[in-house]
Amino acid sequence: MFVTADGSIAEGTFWNIALWDGETATWPEGPVLAGVTLSLLRQALAQAAIPQRSIPVRLDAIGAYRAAFALNSTGIQDIAAIDGHVFGGDARFGAWLRALLAASPWEPF
Repeated sequence: MFVTADGSIAEGTFWNIALWDGETATWPEGPVLAGVTLSLLRQALAQAAIPQRSIPVRLDAIGAYRAAFALNSTGIQDIAAIDGHVFGGDARFGAWLRALLAASPWEPF
């Protein structure tokens, strides 16, 4: 995971990160390359009226989140821990994210 000089989470080496606190999906704000999966999920969450926000998230504040997910072209993977902080996880929200992604329409090219 890339972390800025001030301790803010950015993204992974080839993935974006989603954080879940039980009510709102959080996209860490910072220098990131927004991937297709991230863009599709943002749209799908908005259409499903699931709260989401983009805010700076410092590494020392990840304890506020119950689950974290890595997003890339291969799909969505649960993140078990970051720097010693173990996430309790949220299988229901993870399944919800995967279902929203699976239901996202493909665009012909």
